[in-house]
Amino acid sequence: GKGKVYLSLKSRRSETGYYTKSQLQFIFDKMFQDLRTRSFDYSSRDITISEDDRADFRSEWTYVTLGSDTVVTEHLHFLFVKEKSEWRISEIKASSR
Repeated sequence: GKGKVYLSLKSRRSETGYYTKSQLQFIFDKMFQDLRTRSFDYSSRDITISEDDRADFRSEWTYVTLGSDTVVTEHLHFLFVKEKSEWRISEIKASSR
């Protein structure tokens, strides 16, 4: 839906779906208070921009849940859509490489 972001992350521990800006803020506040990021890697050479004003890239996010020694790595796919002169996140999705 317009004005919503599709979100599918294992670290969320809840349903995949479309979320509004305020819902995303709540989700990310909760998620990042419980996680410690070890690394977030992507290559700017791997960003693809299409003729229909969409851009995407893949990344690797490694984190530890607070109170645990378990290291988790998620492969993420980001999709951006250009609206007027600004790029906006349309999708963040866990994916297999």
